Amino acid sequence: MHLLLSLVLLAASADAGAAPSPAPAPRPITFEYDARQPLDIKDTVVAETPELTIHDLTFASANQQRVGAYLVVPKGKGPFAPIVLGHWGRGVRAGFIPEAKLYARAGAIAIVPDYPWDPGEPYRRTTNHFDKPELDRDIYVQTVIDLRRAIDVLLARKDVDPKRLAYVGHSYGAQWGAILSAVDKRMRTAVLVAGVGELGDILLKNPDPDLVELRKALPPGVLDKYVQVVGESTRSASSRRRRRSLCSCSSDASRSTSTATRPLATPRPRASRRRCSGTTPPTT
Repeated sequence: MHLLLSLVLLAASADAGAAPSPAPAPRPITFEYDARQPLDIKDTVVAETPELTIHDLTFASANQQRVGAYLVVPKGKGPFAPIVLGHWGRGVRAGFIPEAKLYARAGAIAIVPDYPWDPGEPYRRTTNHFDKPELDRDIYVQTVIDLRRAIDVLLARKDVDPKRLAYVGHSYGAQWGAILSAVDKRMRTAVLVAGVGELGDILLKNPDPDLVELRKALPPGVLDKYVQVVGESTRSASSRRRRRSLCSCSSDASRSTSTATRPLATPRPRASRRRCSGTTPPTT
């Protein structure tokens, strides 16, 4: 009995002096997905004119998500230039319908997908979990994957020319469109309009009164950690293959070509690179 007690005490002493087990390695950030997964497209025609047809559809994405989208198809046989449109963060996909119609009249087929926070349940995933930055980072990564699946939807059609694939993103759509253009090799070009290069430019520096109040309300360091963690997804893409992009900004979005997007885009010559874009193209 004494021998058994001595062995137990020795083992306890050894455990007390041992170094603590290392923390598990963080899950790697990846924008990859199983492209072999069926798209499972559900399609409803919601409008038709002599020039074009508008489809309201949903398709399967990674992580058991379904994505809603508008697809605007010109009349004719094609092949059409395929374009993915990324709307601004607080907007909705319907906001890009006028541009999609304009492109259709020019002979392009455009898809405007939802972001993860756009649909209703059970697929809705909200952001601004400042105390859980890893959760928001994964939602933003899901956004890029959903955009890649929208590309899959376009390229699965027989009436498109895959060599003319393009992306157009506004504001949030430009910010994460820069990441998309870095991780997806299929795009020929990308147009990034009024995007913010660094999340910290908004959360840590923007003088907007609501953001000033947010910084006051949260404990010190919370937003700094949030920006760092969410920014990991940007840094993970910065070493990827770059492609030619046109970065355009309005007078109130002067940070659209700042630090995070610069390494992800190879811009055109200066004369055509920076254009003021305070309005959307005409719809007539």
